[in-house]
Order: sequence, then C-alpha cells, then structure tokens
Amino acid sequence: MSTTLTLKRTSYPTWHCGFCEDKLVVRGQLPGASIFDRSVRAFREAHAAGVSLQTLLPPATSGSWMVNNKVPSPQFQQWLQGPSLASLERLLDILGGDTAQWRTRTQEERATVEEAIKTLWTPNYGIVGISKVLAMLCPDVVPLMDDAACWFALDIVPCPKTASTAQAGPEVFLQMLDWFTSQVEANLEALQQLADFYEECPMSPAQLLDRLLWFESWGYHIMQGAPLWRWVRDGEREGIIPVIPLTELPKTAHDCLDVGEIEHEEWQEKAQLAIELTYHPPG
Repeated sequence: MSTTLTLKRTSYPTWHCGFCEDKLVVRGQLPGASIFDRSVRAFREAHAAGVSLQTLLPPATSGSWMVNNKVPSPQFQQWLQGPSLASLERLLDILGGDTAQWRTRTQEERATVEEAIKTLWTPNYGIVGISKVLAMLCPDVVPLMDDAACWFALDIVPCPKTASTAQAGPEVFLQMLDWFTSQVEANLEALQQLADFYEECPMSPAQLLDRLLWFESWGYHIMQGAPLWRWVRDGEREGIIPVIPLTELPKTAHDCLDVGEIEHEEWQEKAQLAIELTYHPPG
C-alpha cells in the first residue's frame, strides 16, 4: 500500500507527497514525536470526557517541548496569566472545533484570532511557539508552524537552514490555518485511508497531514540510516523520496538533488523509480 497526497503550494502548484505510510512510521519512531502523539490523544479523550480545553492548557505548554518548542517556562508562565491567558482562552474557543468548523468562521472570529496571536507573539519565538501549544489542544485546525512548514506551504519566509529559525510573524498564522484546513479537505479520502492504516496512535486526518507536513518540510533532514530521505528532482518532477546512502551525496539535505548529477547507476535507477511511484502510486 502506498498513498500519495497532492498539496497546493504557493511556489509549487501541485506537490506530490508520496510514501506516506513509510514516512508516518519512520516519524512515529522518534521518541518526542511518539510522546507528542500520545499526549494529544490523551487531551482529546479528556476533553471528550468533559474537561475544558482551558483546564488542559498548562500541561499542553510543557507537552509542546516534545516537538522541540523553544519557548521556555518563564514565557509560558507569562502566557498563563492576565491578558495573555485571556487571549489563549479566546483562541481555544474559536480553534477548538474540527477542520470544517474553521472554514465557516466569521470575519469577526478571524479578527479575534489575529488580535490574540499578536498579543502572544514575541520576536524570539515567532508563531511556531504558540502553534506548538495550540496544536496539542486544537489538532484538527492548527498545524505546527515551524518556519520550514511556513516556507513549504506559503513561501512566505526563506527556506530555513536550522530548526531554530523563527521568522514567521503573526500575520502568517491565519494564512497557515487556511492553507492547512483547505489541504485537509482536498485530501480527505487519502488521509482517512492513512488514519485507517496507522495503528501506532489513533490520529485524525488533519493530524496526519500535520505530521506529513513536518516530514516534507523538515523531518526528512534528520532521518539517518538506510534508506536516507532526500529531496530529489527528475526532470520536472520532484519529491521527498527514499534513496540509497552514498558517500558522494552532499552532507546537507537542504538542497534538491538532481538525479542526473549523481553518477551512480543503481542510485539513479532507484531514485527514478521512487519518483515514479510518488506520482503514480500502485493502486
């Protein structure tokens, strides 16, 4: 079984995200990612049992460290009191529904979200720090907004070279929500198939897209061993695919590799096959 999503990107009209099952399994083996998924699941169950999202907010702040939130505890403490807490609670009221609900929010509600994010935003931590807390409690609407994800989706910040970059400002938040929820709806059938497949921790279609967004935009960089995952181009087709480890490959995974520039016949053949399977997965 191999599922491909087709994502609309600002800089790449139709991006094919292939090998989705493999990517989810590899990501799920990362300790922080696994604990994050289980924590979000526990928050869902607690909320379904009647615990308010506002009550779950304090443990969600520290839980966000499982996905490398750079926001420190003093900043969390500030967020959990006074005007900042009021802003967070307003956000939970509006963002706590499902993907379809966000798509029907009024202009007034959108303006409330925008103002709340401006209140919480700091230049040191950008919107990514806020998103990693909200994604624990509102996982069907809020993706992780690392700069890499914002670049991948909207091409609104430069492609980052480190995971600590946080240039995306508060004006990006609504744009990312709109992009994310639209792509969930556009790929809903395929995402539901992935939800049926992935047994490590039950997740909704939106959550699975968020995990794949991370993998496509940044996660593949840090995957070591065999296979390696690289951004590869074959003619006009590109994708994040598994490749044979070679000593002659560039040490950095940030740049796109052109199949024709890697002088290794087996590597080229396997990479071309992987690109073909990305665009035309077996039925």
